[in-house]
Formats: sequence, structure tokens, C-alpha cells
Amino acid sequence: MNILTGKDYTAGTHLPEEEYQKLDADISENEAKAYVNREFGFEFSQIEIITEVKTYRAENHRIYPDKTYTRKPQYESTDWNYIRFNCKGWQWEMIDGQLYSYEN
Repeated sequence: MNILTGKDYTAGTHLPEEEYQKLDADISENEAKAYVNREFGFEFSQIEIITEVKTYRAENHRIYPDKTYTRKPQYESTDWNYIRFNCKGWQWEMIDGQLYSYEN
């Protein structure tokens, strides 16, 4: 998948909505938590699945919310997946098996 980096990325989701829409394998919240726990070692009971993400725009040296999307956890394979979650105050996105910090 195409990940937003460099000048395309300011804050919010690292995954463009067009890329997310290509996924079609919803998983339950518990399945998503179990996968995050197994792959990255986060404590299962502390994982909070988040189903809303935003994009932000930069204007006059400030960042403002731009668009909001609803995103359910997706898992098609080890390299084709998406889960947005928080754990102990830290915000994360798992995209294609890689962990990215989610910033807002």
C-alpha cells in the first residue's frame, strides 16, 4: 500500500483513504486486539481499538483537522492489514504489519 510520508504527511492517518478502501476483510475488536498483542506485545487489556481517523492540513504554520473517516480493523494477510488503536495514552496505526505513531 501507499503510505503517506514526507511532504504529504503532516499528522493523523498515514494511510490514504483510497488505500484503506481496497481492504475488505473486517475483523472483530477482540481479533484486532489479539493480533496487536501477538505481533507487538501490547497488553491485551490496555488496547483500545479506534474506528475514527482524521487527516490534517497545514495553513499559516498551524495544523487543522481536514477530513474524518470511519475505519474498522482489517486483516487480509500479514502484509495487507490495518488497525488503529491506543494503548496507555499512546496512539498507533498498524499498516501492513508495520507500526506507525498516530499524531493529532
